[in-house]
Amino acid sequence: ITQSGEIKARGAFEHIAFKTVTGEIDMKGSFTSGDFASTNGDIDIYVKGKLNGPIIAESHNGSLLIELKSGSGFEVVGETLTGTFRSEFNLKIKRAVTGTTFNGTVNDGPYDIRLKSVNGNIKLLRQ
Repeated sequence: ITQSGEIKARGAFEHIAFKTVTGEIDMKGSFTSGDFASTNGDIDIYVKGKLNGPIIAESHNGSLLIELKSGSGFEVVGETLTGTFRSEFNLKIKRAVTGTTFNGTVNDGPYDIRLKSVNGNIKLLRQ
């Protein structure tokens, strides 16, 4: 947890939870579950290897970038109020005047991914 500053993590972890009020979160590695929150900052998560557990990522004023291996299995649900959403995975996307919601299951989805950004873009990409 940090009030004002960047959080960077590299490596293999069990459960991780990162929170910052003003600052970016930059995670590269593997974990069995991850909880990421930033009030004013971007969240970038690069999962090495196949996904091994759930991800929750939320930023009020920042973008989310999640990169996963193609063979990862997950069920995703998310929304952005004023930003855009882009996915390289086949998901259901509903765009409205204000906001975009999305959901879907990839490779039988054993793990949950929950993504939310109020004022930021969300990208769910393949490595």
